[in-house]
Amino acid sequence: MQVADMMRQIVITTTADRSLAQAQQRLQEHRVRHLPVVAQTHLIGLLTDRDVRQASASRLPQLAAATRATSSAPSMLAADGQDLHPQV
Repeated sequence: MQVADMMRQIVITTTADRSLAQAQQRLQEHRVRHLPVVAQTHLIGLLTDRDVRQASASRLPQLAAATRATSSAPSMLAADGQDLHPQV
């Protein structure tokens, strides 16, 4: 048996200018674990589902910090404009 007997003739690809979210959607949509990255008709790289997971996991601390920074308690003001929850 030869490689030609087993290979796919229609290859799902992506381009380097796509976002990781778009690439992840493509991986899931086509149920593949590897996306060849092409520029015009040339292969320039290979993106795997593991690459996408690792990139997403490495951003978790940044996302958590951003969430903490933007999710402070809401201010409550009395009718006279006085802060009902002053910061200590």
